[in-house]
Amino acid sequence: MNQDIHQLLGLQTVDLKILELQREMERIPQREAEIQAEMANVHEQVATEDARVKEIEKQCRNLEGEVEALKAKKVKLRQQQMEVKTNEQYQAILSEIDYLEKEIYENEDAILEMMETVESTRKQVEANKQRIKEDSEKFRKEQERLRDSATFLADELANLRRQRDERAHGLPPRLTALYNKLSTGLGGIALAEARGEICQVCHVHIRPQVFQELRTTDQLMQCEACSRILFYAGDL
Repeated sequence: MNQDIHQLLGLQTVDLKILELQREMERIPQREAEIQAEMANVHEQVATEDARVKEIEKQCRNLEGEVEALKAKKVKLRQQQMEVKTNEQYQAILSEIDYLEKEIYENEDAILEMMETVESTRKQVEANKQRIKEDSEKFRKEQERLRDSATFLADELANLRRQRDERAHGLPPRLTALYNKLSTGLGGIALAEARGEICQVCHVHIRPQVFQELRTTDQLMQCEACSRILFYAGDL
């Protein structure tokens, strides 16, 4: 095998490891942002539910005030009922009392429903507050792990970049430029193994003459389909 190709294979191996570590590094701030968003969402839920409880409690107080006013009016009507002198007046007051009692009943029923809603919402608020407490600790530990991972990955990347410089040393500038161009444009895979007259990356057939030259010479050859630098695996 062409010695330069052998050196490029080692370079590609290092470069692929660098790409993998860089992707891992990129995922760290993404995960940190997800953690912040999750926590913000729970806090927002608690704030919304707290506001809802306060609003329902306000509505309850208003209804309770209305009920008290209706009851007071009912008492006055009862007193007036004792003082009327005609049956028509008596029936009119009685009808109004019936209407008030219906209003009182409906309002008291609404108050009970609101109180049940308040109770269930308060329970949900408390559950979310407990969740915030538990998640905060969990997320704190995860953030510590992410920071540790970031430090480790940064050290690994620095080490791999040193290895890359060592492996790239001595390569012909034109070959290095070609490799860098292909690697950048083809997802880090600049070299492709040729086996059985097939490019093992793009899986396109290699012409027999080209494949034979690849096996028997040190000439630099590229896949006619994907442009990757070909190497013959049988020599490895």
